[in-house]
Amino acid sequence: MSQKIDELKQAIRNYFHLGLNTIPVGYRHFVDIVLEACLDEVCAQRLIERWGVDYLSKFRSLLKAPTFSASIREELRTNFHQCKEPPSLFAVVGKRTATNKNAYEFYYKEKQTAEEVQKIWQAYLPFASGIAILCGEVSDISVVDFDEVEELVDLLNKHGFSCTQDTVEEVLLSAFPENAIVKTFRGYHVYFKYDPRLENRKGVQDYKHIDLKIKDGYVLAPPSVAGIEFVNGQVQICYYTFLRELNETTRNAGLPAWFLNFLTQTQPTATTVTTPAQPLALLPPNLKEFIVQQITPYWRQGHRNQLCFSLAGLLRRGGVNEAEALNIVQTICELTQDEEKKERLRTVRYEYRLPLNDLTKQCAGARKFLEAATNAGMPIDIARLIVNRVYNLKVSTDLTSWFQDYNQLAKNISALLKNDLVYHVKEDTFYVFNESSLCWNEVEDSHAFYFVMTAAFQLRDELEEVIRLQHGEEIPKQTWTALNKLMNDAFIKHNVFQRVKQYISVNCPMPCVPPDIAEGLPAEVGRITFHRDGALLWLKNGDTKFIPLSEQPHRRMFALQTAQSEVGENADPAAFENFVQDLVEDKETAEFLL
Repeated sequence: MSQKIDELKQAIRNYFHLGLNTIPVGYRHFVDIVLEACLDEVCAQRLIERWGVDYLSKFRSLLKAPTFSASIREELRTNFHQCKEPPSLFAVVGKRTATNKNAYEFYYKEKQTAEEVQKIWQAYLPFASGIAILCGEVSDISVVDFDEVEELVDLLNKHGFSCTQDTVEEVLLSAFPENAIVKTFRGYHVYFKYDPRLENRKGVQDYKHIDLKIKDGYVLAPPSVAGIEFVNGQVQICYYTFLRELNETTRNAGLPAWFLNFLTQTQPTATTVTTPAQPLALLPPNLKEFIVQQITPYWRQGHRNQLCFSLAGLLRRGGVNEAEALNIVQTICELTQDEEKKERLRTVRYEYRLPLNDLTKQCAGARKFLEAATNAGMPIDIARLIVNRVYNLKVSTDLTSWFQDYNQLAKNISALLKNDLVYHVKEDTFYVFNESSLCWNEVEDSHAFYFVMTAAFQLRDELEEVIRLQHGEEIPKQTWTALNKLMNDAFIKHNVFQRVKQYISVNCPMPCVPPDIAEGLPAEVGRITFHRDGALLWLKNGDTKFIPLSEQPHRRMFALQTAQSEVGENADPAAFENFVQDLVEDKETAEFLL
């Protein structure tokens, strides 16, 4: 469960202890959907077709609706039928009078019990994006809503508080010295003790964006999601946050005299409050740009080691090739002036060279990345979105559609097994790496298929974990069915196996020298000999170059045979002499060659 859900749980307890009635608001899945639309052009177009160009405004209106409301449930039925629909509040608490249009209106008159609070939040915590406090006598609390900072600055200046938009929060705390104050998406909420002499108002005098929420209404409270915005090219989730906490003292604070005088200077007048349209989100960046944008601010000492390690594993499991992963991490290091760039790139190569079946050395996955990202201070929703982008998962569509993309499945399976299984195109043959003899052995298709299924099982487990991390423990039946296809050998054989061959194919002589090693050599390689502690490259200029076992040269150079000897100043040559003798079947010839 994410940090924000834990904060929401704590807030529910705090508000109940303060004697406040609360209800769940919003729908958490909509946050994922809109985040994706802000960063993915296809998702943005899909959302525009459903909600219109001003979809961010529609999103904010849904954040303010009760989670059990007809508006949210109708939205799910119409546009997001794959999402689970929350139950009605009446079904949860069984309370509603004939005069109540909505079940929650019952709680404007009656105090919630501990049992009712537990029932409500047990039912809606998996869905809600926020929490709302019911105003009025039942909670003994009301709110002034300053919905436009420019108006607030003008009001404060006219009442003797020297204020600018840069200093508004500091001045607001001075102007309302005893009240709890909350920062909202556009402005601020000031809480005060319920005063029966005051009435609900929309607009005060010439200030059209100052509202009084006295009774029979509710306000969203921290840590609710307030909206989404772009800051310095990065998409960010905005939350309701306290400037001054709501506690036993501040909840009983009245309004200061200057503001009460301001309210009594005129009678309440109804004013229509209009919401300015938000511009359409910027076109989404590609995967590299997106990851670099989102991770760079958190790539700092104390966190970058784990971020690099877990990001590299995530990219590999997501089917991103090694060259692209190296490019992403190198760009992040250069932008952050990371003095350990070489170590970071070595970490990426290490993650990409881990074998399939060594359970003690499996490459990192989604869970490790989310842990590293949130520990570094990244909002959990952004970290989850990175995971989605890497896996090419779209939370706004039915997850089962992803499993119908057999090329995507083959790509992810291949990413896990390409260090253990290769397909040689010219020879039309599979080779499997033998860990004990440190060389590649030719195998039948049936043996190769075993490795493919092993990788498919691992992919299935990883995807299940990703889905649980994104959507909680309740996985829809159709998603289970799709996941379990990865354990069906007939499904893999007929739909994925041939595609996997394309992703793990090689078309080079065996053994060979990888391009990244060949580029750094002073001369062309004449021959290669493989040993227990590494590979020895014999250059045509007479020099030799040793590649240690730690760099896994036997896998990368496709060793077909490895001598039981070692390379080193103090190594015993007898093992290598015996190896050469076995090859030529003649001791004298072997000695001559050596």
